[in-house]
Amino acid sequence: VGLSASSYLDPGSLGCIGVGTAFGVAASLAYPGRQVIVATGDGAFGFMSLSGAANSFIWNNVSGHAFYGINLNPAAAHSVNYNNVFSNALIGVYLNSSANNNSLTGNYMSANGTAGLALGNGAYSNVLAQNWSFANNLHGTWIFSASNNNSFSSHFSGLNSAGHAGLFISASSSNTFTDLTVEGSTAVFITGSTGTVI
Repeated sequence: VGLSASSYLDPGSLGCIGVGTAFGVAASLAYPGRQVIVATGDGAFGFMSLSGAANSFIWNNVSGHAFYGINLNPAAAHSVNYNNVFSNALIGVYLNSSANNNSLTGNYMSANGTAGLALGNGAYSNVLAQNWSFANNLHGTWIFSASNNNSFSSHFSGLNSAGHAGLFISASSSNTFTDLTVEGSTAVFITGSTGTVI
């Protein structure tokens, strides 16, 4: 990699896929006055989930062939701001399994797979502002499986002509959208959901 440091953490010769960012968070908590750099591969990053106590995550160019660019599963009160996130396999950013009260601002989220941004399995009360989500297949933004009471403002959601809907909402309730822009073969598709305000 070509990085030099007076101290570092290494998972050893067996790899331990996806531990790098957790190592970085731990190091920054142990040494709050020092700069921490995480060198990790795109595949390892995709296997990682962000969970536990509240943290602020600011990245540039999280990309690769991983399942998820960023996976909040489960997670609460994280701040994820101004990132360029890409997944070649499935979902750019996934709020999953009761991810709640997270704040996402100014993120560019894209995927060649299912969705640029997906909320599922009970993700609730998340605040998303000034985000851009795009997918080449299925949905630009996908909200499903009891993902309730989420708030979106200044949100762009789109996909190419091969996909289904720019914004797809299924089996969820009471999600609100302000200043929404949607592009796709079907702009907005809502099924089995109540209380959506656009």
